[in-house]
Amino acid sequence: MENYHKKFNDFYNSAAWKTLRAEKFAQANGLCERCLKKGKITAGKEVHHIVPIEKRWDLRLKIGNLELLCPACHNESHGRESPLQKFETFWETLKNGESPENRRR
Repeated sequence: MENYHKKFNDFYNSAAWKTLRAEKFAQANGLCERCLKKGKITAGKEVHHIVPIEKRWDLRLKIGNLELLCPACHNESHGRESPLQKFETFWETLKNGESPENRRR
């Protein structure tokens, strides 16, 4: 992830990106678009490229290629899990009477 940020640092610090990012926040009313589709109201924090910029550089400044996401949805879209998400998974396992060790298998 660190190499990714170094590679695209200039882009993410550009005036064009910052302007488009603000426009996307306004367009989405500051709400996570994935959560909203599920009927859940969650603050959006991350403007996410649907098609990654390393795959389609030409789509980097296309608002139609962006979605506003909460941290949990953004982590999910990148295959990451936050500590809170890990705890929630663990807690659900316990509530369902399952052994956490069996759940991992």
